[in-house]
Amino acid sequence: MTRKLKVGKRAFEDADHELFRVKLVDRHRFKNGVMVLTHVPQ
Repeated sequence: MTRKLKVGKRAFEDADHELFRVKLVDRHRFKNGVMVLTHVPQ
């Protein structure tokens, strides 16, 4: 399940979000809670 926490600053705040359609293809959660998410363009 993907969650969006809305924490922190967006990297591309002024970008057109329709241009960034991506699909989550992999995720890895480390023991300390940090997650690495891998996306590919759709």
